[in-house]
Amino acid sequence: MKYVLAPLAIAAALAVGYSVYRDSQQQTDPKPAERAEKPLAVEVVRVRRQPIEERIELAGGLEAQAAIEIRARVNGYITKLPYDVGDFVEKGQVVVELDDSKHQEAVSKAQATLKVATAQLKAQHARESLAIKDVARQTELASSGVITEQQLEAAKSKLTIAKAETELEQARVDEADSDLERTKLTLQETRVTAAMSGYVAERFVEVGDLSSPDDPILKIIDLSTVRAVVNVSERDYEKVQLGQNATVELPALPRELFTGKVIRKAPVLDPQTRTAVVHVEIPNPRTVLKHGFHARVSIVSGTRRKAQVVPIASLLEHGRKPALYVIDGSPPRSMLQEVRVGYRDGNVVEIISGVENNARVVTLGNRMIRHGQEVNPRELPWPKAVAERTASRSTDVIPGGE
Repeated sequence: MKYVLAPLAIAAALAVGYSVYRDSQQQTDPKPAERAEKPLAVEVVRVRRQPIEERIELAGGLEAQAAIEIRARVNGYITKLPYDVGDFVEKGQVVVELDDSKHQEAVSKAQATLKVATAQLKAQHARESLAIKDVARQTELASSGVITEQQLEAAKSKLTIAKAETELEQARVDEADSDLERTKLTLQETRVTAAMSGYVAERFVEVGDLSSPDDPILKIIDLSTVRAVVNVSERDYEKVQLGQNATVELPALPRELFTGKVIRKAPVLDPQTRTAVVHVEIPNPRTVLKHGFHARVSIVSGTRRKAQVVPIASLLEHGRKPALYVIDGSPPRSMLQEVRVGYRDGNVVEIISGVENNARVVTLGNRMIRHGQEVNPRELPWPKAVAERTASRSTDVIPGGE
């Protein structure tokens, strides 16, 4: 029995000792300090009224005004290719030369054939001349009764045959001359010229390659003017009209704005996307706009009027509805407020209802706060760039971004 009680006594002593140790630790360790939540700093601006124009914001890409592929009209090995990607080519300059030895030989052969045909025609003219003289002599003799009518008719038949042979030889000369011109044209086609001025966008071959009319050699693009190709929804289709002004922004050139005009609008909509293609033409005198650039296009589609606006950066989506964080109370707290929006004009959006004029709305930090949260607002004046850009964007921007 003593062997059973001894282990139990030891276990009980250890349990009591651990309990005493834990209580002493809890009494000596300081309690964690309760940290008060620090108000989050946010930037706010006042709701204001200012002139606004209805704009349709679209996205798309830039395309060159014209793009052509250079191909040779004849087969041949490429012997010279003076231009490469990025080079500027003037209209009419030789951009490709093919091996012309075979065509030079064809020209020489055609020249020889023409020479032979010309000599045969000359000889036939002489025979025809003799036949004419013979008919005249036979006619005189027949009138004197020296020869018979049959002899005269035979002379006339020879003259008719001589004239026909002359026509045949003339046709052979014409044919040889036509062959010579054709071989000369073929020889000229071994030197391919640029059909328009522009930059070499792609080069598909190298010197020594065999070229054929089916294979492109170079691609040349004209960047003096570019087009922004965008798709407009059926809701905004009727708002877009030819001749309307547009402002174009490019992620590749974030510090510049470019102006253009709507020049084309598709008469039909894609049944899959319910959108129509719209082309906006943009002058590009400095050729800084490149084929393939992504573009954001803003088309002025309405009249200018005063409206209550906020920076578009302050706008959020709450349950698929637009909303703003409004700062109110003391201490200041963020209040999520659903709003009804109208026109968008550049960096601002019209607020039809939901907030009062002069209310403070969060522009920076609105995605990090929650409804009812205490915040530390830092009020900023409306950025001068936003105000000026909204008020005079359609007239102050120089075409081409200059």
